[in-house]
Amino acid sequence: MSDLEPRRCAETNQLHAAEPRGRQRWRTQRFFDLAVAASGLDPRRVARAMRIDIRSLSEMRELPTLHYIARIAEALGIDAGSAAAVIGLGADCTARCSRDDEVLPERVVRADLDDDATALCILAERLGTDAHDPSDLALSILCSARAESASGEVRAAHQRAQSALDIGISPAWRPVAEELIGAIEVDAVLGDAWMPVDRSRIAAGAAVSSLRRQRLRIDASVDAVSARAIAGALAVAMLRESIRSEGRCSEHIAALRRVLSESSERECPDAVAWTASIAGIAALRLRECAALSDRDERAAMSLFVSAQFAIDERIADFGANAPMPLLRRRLRLALHEWCDRARRGELSSALFDEVDDREVKAMFVRFPRARTA
Repeated sequence: MSDLEPRRCAETNQLHAAEPRGRQRWRTQRFFDLAVAASGLDPRRVARAMRIDIRSLSEMRELPTLHYIARIAEALGIDAGSAAAVIGLGADCTARCSRDDEVLPERVVRADLDDDATALCILAERLGTDAHDPSDLALSILCSARAESASGEVRAAHQRAQSALDIGISPAWRPVAEELIGAIEVDAVLGDAWMPVDRSRIAAGAAVSSLRRQRLRIDASVDAVSARAIAGALAVAMLRESIRSEGRCSEHIAALRRVLSESSERECPDAVAWTASIAGIAALRLRECAALSDRDERAAMSLFVSAQFAIDERIADFGANAPMPLLRRRLRLALHEWCDRARRGELSSALFDEVDDREVKAMFVRFPRARTA
């Protein structure tokens, strides 16, 4: 055998060892192509929304991380674990990501405020895998419930949250758990977008929590946490009052408008994302569940338009770098608007342009149930 033969064998072995990595990189790129096709948008715009450098994607040298895959998977409505299996990432990648994470409570809060279903699923999986006692399992279930809520499946989320509370939440996690439950409760009252308003759920308040509300001590998100809690409480109170008092709700509409205005004045896009989406959806539900006077009907529609404008204006301020909570909550608001128009029989005569087509396709990706419902 010539001197070149051992070297050639070594090179061949290296190529065979590298082949799986090459396939994983190629599959990641095709996975992104699928997300682009589903959205109907320019690839650069899709990459920016995912916080992915499109140049690093096309010139990928290293294996993608699980978080990288999760961003693409979310746009397709696929859980991160399934996406990683398709691409061929091993379990060691998941374990490595978990070991590197030493600030789990803050990560849960951030995923919650980001309305990030994929991140919440990843955290739920980690908490379930590393569970040392029943309360760890309860928190895992609660993160899964919040992920369902972020995907629009609010009734299922509410039921899952109740099962987590039945197990019990440890005192150390109660402040975080309360925020997750609070978001789920408000979503449960507002209801699944594709279902008619549930007056009995509104009257009951969809209360699953007996935990006392506490302010989270995470400075970066405290404005958004507070704003979301206030907007949610006002929205629930407005809908309840509209049922009890035959539609008299002008004071609640005015209060929600003030919270929306105050959030718009803050330098906190998360606060705008949450208050605008909650106020806008509540305004639509109010028109559906109550016999409003002409004055309150106009006030409700004005609140809805103001909410749309507030969130659109903040997205425009950021341009292509708009934070994901703004984009996700804007899409949630759009989902409720389209479903409300469908229930009112307004879609058959509506003008449907290219922008509308892209928006509806994006909704189907983020809220898969909307396509069939």
